[in-house]
Amino acid sequence: MTAPRVALLHVGDELLHGRVVNTGGATLAAALSDAGYDPVAMELAADREEPIAAALRRLAADAEVVVVTGGLGPTPDDITRDAVARAAGLPLITDPELLAEVTHRTKGRAPEQNAKQAEIPEGAIVFRNPVGVAAAFCSDVGGTPVYVLPGVPVELEALLHDALLPDLARLFPEIAAQERAAVHAFGIAEAVLVEKLGELLDRDGRPEVGVTVEHGVLTVTARGTGAAARAEEIRARLGEDVCGLGHSTLPRLVLHGLQAREATVAIAESLTGGLIADALVSLPGASRVLAGAVVAYRPDVKHALLGVPLEVIESEGVVSETVARAMARGVRDRLGAAYGVASTGAAGPDPEEDGTRPGRGFVAVVGPGGAERVVPVRSGGGRNAVRRRFVNAALDQLRRLLEGDR
Repeated sequence: MTAPRVALLHVGDELLHGRVVNTGGATLAAALSDAGYDPVAMELAADREEPIAAALRRLAADAEVVVVTGGLGPTPDDITRDAVARAAGLPLITDPELLAEVTHRTKGRAPEQNAKQAEIPEGAIVFRNPVGVAAAFCSDVGGTPVYVLPGVPVELEALLHDALLPDLARLFPEIAAQERAAVHAFGIAEAVLVEKLGELLDRDGRPEVGVTVEHGVLTVTARGTGAAARAEEIRARLGEDVCGLGHSTLPRLVLHGLQAREATVAIAESLTGGLIADALVSLPGASRVLAGAVVAYRPDVKHALLGVPLEVIESEGVVSETVARAMARGVRDRLGAAYGVASTGAAGPDPEEDGTRPGRGFVAVVGPGGAERVVPVRSGGGRNAVRRRFVNAALDQLRRLLEGDR
């Protein structure tokens, strides 16, 4: 079955004017894509009824499903309910059960204003919000189901999994049962990956195969009958560049590798500024493997806390293979860990004082028995994209060192 087309509409002046980043769009698109649906459009709309309604009518005509977020609060600019009702040609009604729940959750404060959150288009399906006041609902616009979810990230996340995906599985049972498998790789150029995989990426065949890239991690996803077998073929061809399967991530793979060896890691970070440690700390079980981390940004701090010789810094510059190695060794030895990881480079947008171009630098990993890996990193994009690429490069080198220790 062809993946149902899904259009996303995110409502809010704060999104349109750039004051708030549209993280909800990324969350929804990734979850829907992983579940086998095909996000085909993502739009922003101001807090005005007619533009929202017009966008809904247009998107509903071009997609099998529309998902709307934002504009469900009690304030005067929260008019998404009105816009959906207008697009559907339906009156807004007050749902008695929802009103009772809203009253209970708001403890009866501002009853007239909060009662707005109990209004839904007539005939809409209501989904209770487990972590907030504003309920989600699904209405029909021109024969297309339109799901309306709160824009608050924690509420959106909860209703995505508790309401949207389960109800879509009810509407599209073939998609819910579709076989899916993914292979993640790092350290290989996209063009080289395409050359290695060849006919396995044929999009006219079955299963359907697609490639996405995020901060240097290439994900090859197969969907449909035979997806698991195709993923195994892909994994075999990519070999040591594979850094995860399915929902496994690079940080998780590293965490499990350290746990399996009952080993600890210490991290020294310059341009990444704590992001490598954060990638591990965000996972349960990190306390058993992370000895500690040092953000050593200035040259004198690299010397004082990590023992990097000043003469090396002066002769080779802070962005060098030698300094990266010395940082990794220093943090491992001073924190008493089995493995040491380090990053040094230029995040940009301006070059470093020694002339290092933005996106250039090194990551280093040292381990037991003198094992070491130091590699140059080259990254395009803005400052944060560069830093994220260095995080993945450092974790990938640790992964490779751990796998070599088996």
